[in-house]
Amino acid sequence: MFRGQKEYRGAQAIQEEDQSPQARTHRTVPGSSLAPRLPRRLAWLARLGERIDRRWEESGYHPNRFTPIAAESLRADAWHEYFDEAEVIRWVGAAPRLPLQLDPQARFGEPPVTVWRTNRFVIDIYFWLHPDIAIHDHGFSGAFTNLRGDSLQCTYRFEETGRVSAAARLGRLNPDSVTYLTPGTVQPIITARRFIHRVWHLGCPTVTLVIRTTRQPPRKGTLYFNSGLALRPPETWPVAVDRRRRFVRYLFQRRHPGRWGLAEKMLRSAEPAAAFLYLSEIWQASPGLNDRGAVLLRRGSRPRSRKRAWMTRAIREMQAPDVMHSVNWERLRRTEHRFLIALLSTYSYQQPIADWVTPRYPGRAWQTTVTRWLREMVHDHAIDIELDSMHVAVLDGLMWDSSRRGVLRKLRSRYLLTKSDEQVLRRVMARLPRSFLKPLLTADATIGG
Repeated sequence: MFRGQKEYRGAQAIQEEDQSPQARTHRTVPGSSLAPRLPRRLAWLARLGERIDRRWEESGYHPNRFTPIAAESLRADAWHEYFDEAEVIRWVGAAPRLPLQLDPQARFGEPPVTVWRTNRFVIDIYFWLHPDIAIHDHGFSGAFTNLRGDSLQCTYRFEETGRVSAAARLGRLNPDSVTYLTPGTVQPIITARRFIHRVWHLGCPTVTLVIRTTRQPPRKGTLYFNSGLALRPPETWPVAVDRRRRFVRYLFQRRHPGRWGLAEKMLRSAEPAAAFLYLSEIWQASPGLNDRGAVLLRRGSRPRSRKRAWMTRAIREMQAPDVMHSVNWERLRRTEHRFLIALLSTYSYQQPIADWVTPRYPGRAWQTTVTRWLREMVHDHAIDIELDSMHVAVLDGLMWDSSRRGVLRKLRSRYLLTKSDEQVLRRVMARLPRSFLKPLLTADATIGG
């Protein structure tokens, strides 16, 4: 499992698991007696699927035509207006059998359910309680829309600068756009790096409807990282790699005296993708990777090698602040709270956060709104930060004023501060720019003074 991410396979094309004659017949003839009967509203999705299939057939099932057909059909159908979660739950719970599921192991979605399918594409409904925070592209094409709940989608461009192996590349990951998705907003899905995105599901739950191909093209999705790494992990790791990963986790969790030596040996012989996996386990069990990370880097690869460049960025990726390390998403259930966490993970400076919060939550200064949200999240034990009255005063000052000195002068004018109080305030002001709250601060507040 990579740093800051749940196990992620949704960007990868899921192969056909059931190749029995009955399954092939069902996929090819969805309207036959083998197809499970759908309740009233879900039956509309079956008719939508049939219309898409006819239009795609008229184009000769050309791969490049599926995405526009799926997107146009979703917009015209506006099925989010008729979506009934209770109907889906009753159907799944009571149906004598379901359509052949695209993802029998439920590796993507919480949970997913395939409602209708042919041998070329499926209509799936995904239920979400957590965000889809991995930055990824897709090994399939199609379109999706929210049925319930809002999402914040971030898209990216990746400029490749070097290839380390078949599964590992170096480059620059550049933000492209940020879009607020509401029920009915349709997002086309294009294969490979033409559509790289990350989705923060803000509703709890959020429900999405996805129409996607099953076999075209035959490639897996790629994961992207802010440090400029692009990694296409295997569908399943080789047994030897998986066992080494688990032993690395075991040794570092129990602080075994030989853990660093073993890690160096494994990194020296590992392929770049596996090396990233091992580093992720080491970081999670022993956060920091500072001096020890330099040793691992020096001994784990040859000087000036591409693997050295890969591991340099991998360690940089591990060391970068990650908002999600301080967040308990299970307790983060309000849309506005999730919205703030998504913004803090997306932007590195203050102005775009203000530009997003102000129009959506008008009536008071955005700084006041954000401070209130943070206090509510602390009260709910949803974020792991200290935010007593002194921290709030400092944070509020650093969001408004230009420097730490200016904040300290203002606090002196309002309160009778002792030398001990001022020392505590200085420590708080020094810590905030190193925390995940840094994007909220003014530029001068982040560089001292």
